[in-house]
Amino acid sequence: MDLSFLANHLWESANILRGPVDAADFKTFIFPLLFFKRISDVYDEEYAAALAESGGDEEYAQFPQNYRFQIPKGCQWGDVRVVTTTSARRCKRQCAVSRRRTLRRFTVSSAMPPGPIRIACPIRCSAI
Repeated sequence: MDLSFLANHLWESANILRGPVDAADFKTFIFPLLFFKRISDVYDEEYAAALAESGGDEEYAQFPQNYRFQIPKGCQWGDVRVVTTTSARRCKRQCAVSRRRTLRRFTVSSAMPPGPIRIACPIRCSAI
């Protein structure tokens, strides 16, 4: 595998992940995510090093002096990722319920508008 093949492969992978979002707009939200992921990883590495240095003393490992920067508890990459996944699932369920209620209301009133019914989702999930 040469460098140009790897570069092309990574570029195509990024295009697949990006989807319909314009490349210029994509950087406005991917760079902050990459930065956030990196500082979370560094924090985890520093925590592991402090834990090893102290012989497993978690209280010592949590001292602020062991870190170059602080990430509040519950705000690390893993924590935010779990919340985001849970919120997206909840949003999709709510959108589905809202769509069913809207369709039921129009079916009962027989005043179904022409064309597809669009229900706005606050985070624009793919459930609609």
